[in-house]
Amino acid sequence: LLEQIREKKPRSLKAILRLADLYVRIGRPNDAIASLHTLDETVPNNFDVKLKLAQLRLARGETDAARSILVDTASLAGSHLPKRLTVAEMQIQAGAIDDAIQGLQRAIIERPEVPAPKLLMAQIHARQNRLVEAAELTSQVVEQHPANVAAVTLLADLRLAGGQTKEAIRLYRRGMRIADKPELAISLYRAQTLAGHKRQALNELAVWYLRNPGNTPIMRFLADQYINNGQMAEALALYEQLAQRIPADAEVHNNLSNLLLPLDSERALQTALRAYELAPENPAVLDTLGWIRVQLGDLESGLAHLREAVVRDTTVPEIRYHLAVALEEYGNADAARQQLRLALGMGKAFAERELAMQRLARLESPTP
Repeated sequence: LLEQIREKKPRSLKAILRLADLYVRIGRPNDAIASLHTLDETVPNNFDVKLKLAQLRLARGETDAARSILVDTASLAGSHLPKRLTVAEMQIQAGAIDDAIQGLQRAIIERPEVPAPKLLMAQIHARQNRLVEAAELTSQVVEQHPANVAAVTLLADLRLAGGQTKEAIRLYRRGMRIADKPELAISLYRAQTLAGHKRQALNELAVWYLRNPGNTPIMRFLADQYINNGQMAEALALYEQLAQRIPADAEVHNNLSNLLLPLDSERALQTALRAYELAPENPAVLDTLGWIRVQLGDLESGLAHLREAVVRDTTVPEIRYHLAVALEEYGNADAARQQLRLALGMGKAFAERELAMQRLARLESPTP
């Protein structure tokens, strides 16, 4: 229908822009770009058409083309501040930082009372590691707009980046009093942890979750922090809920299977198989499934999965350690030694590093 409208009414902006979006959704970006270029020739100098073209070029990684289009788009934005900010954000994504700065400077001069241009400029300063300038500009916004949660949050981020953890914690708490957002709860947790208050941070995060039990991202983040803290029972309880809440998430099933393994190996296997159904090429999923099969004595299947996991990701020492254990149990000590050397040679910390060192020392010691 939209294609018919395009043929009959080639100047129909709304229909052709919708058609371009549809082309993108069904995997035909070239058709989207072609339609927009034709529209651009038929209806020249239209902000929405230029912006959509820039977005598509940027999505395809064609940053030079996107930057060129955005020059015209910025000019077409005129004095319309929301449009100018949209263009500046896209210029930042395209790496046209100087163009973005130029537009934002004009916006700040013309509309000094509006916080958005200053905050975007502060973010550019932060990206360029000019933390002092970024903090000064953000502080101005906080002073002028004390209830602006975006400004308070950005200032907290900048204080944290500058090593001022105590001030960052104070600002995150202030932001949460304005808007109790999950992102702020996580940022507060990280700041408290950096300040050496991990137990308090974890307790406060758990309390936040109890106040907001329907928040899946916090549930997931909290579960992972429980794992890092060795609180496996608490993590298991949350991952059980996550598996029900987002049943198509392979990572959730994979993590749940790892938590189940010490408690119920058969159920761990079924959960790992579910993760494998969802993501059969994921190296972490292949590692978990292979490792569980090895634990259950199914060496051949376990080895096959572990070998594929190593092929798909050569940088994870845990996978090589699991493969080494399976190879030794299969009777191939030489290959096991090689995998252990590779795992330890990466110089990375991992939970089973000490076990890997002990196993390698044993395999390399002369047999009596």
